[in-house]
Amino acid sequence: LTRRSVARSFTMSTAPASNDVEPEVLEEEEEEGGGGNPRRCAACKYLRRRCGHGCVLAPYFPASRPRRYANVHRVFGASNVARLLQV
Repeated sequence: LTRRSVARSFTMSTAPASNDVEPEVLEEEEEEGGGGNPRRCAACKYLRRRCGHGCVLAPYFPASRPRRYANVHRVFGASNVARLLQV
């Protein structure tokens, strides 16, 4: 498989009916650990970094769906995903 065919099959199989991708509504922010920090999104957890209030990836990759970000990261890479979602 080439990277192009993997990307094409990924977009075909997981693309929503419309072209607009709506971010998922985040559930209540749960406390994690004793630091009082809000729960990290799946992307920040995967990348092992802090998830700030201005995290671009948080609306699209909630903490409850870690495999979604892992799959997207595997195909497109972290910087490309963040750049695409910032636009």
